[in-house]
Amino acid sequence: ALPFHPTHSTISTTYTCRISIGPLLDPTTSRMVWHVVSDDFCAEAVQTACAILQGRHDFSAFLGAPCETQDRRKRHDTPCTLDHVRIRTVPPISAATFPAGMPRTVTMEISVTGDRFLYKMVRLIAGALVAIGVGDL
Repeated sequence: ALPFHPTHSTISTTYTCRISIGPLLDPTTSRMVWHVVSDDFCAEAVQTACAILQGRHDFSAFLGAPCETQDRRKRHDTPCTLDHVRIRTVPPISAATFPAGMPRTVTMEISVTGDRFLYKMVRLIAGALVAIGVGDL
């Protein structure tokens, strides 16, 4: 049997990104959660975009800029298969609660499962999904 390799032996990988949506940032989670200031985040539009991203596609539009010359050589193989792309509401990480009457913040999680990923691909997908949710795309 071939030896196990943590990168080459995997069947799929899942990345998650947490975002909080609302007018107030919870300072206890500011280093772990991306805060988006928005009053009307359209989760339905994001769900539609998630469905479009699933499957095998050329994701070269979601490829980060190369850091070194060696990275530029890796840029020719851009098709990837995404098995699951979803956004869901999750409980907040922090147990801190804001006083009554304060605007509420909703925590959502974007998760992307696929066979392989390009450099910074999930970050760029998460950014595009948030832009769709707030109405910028």
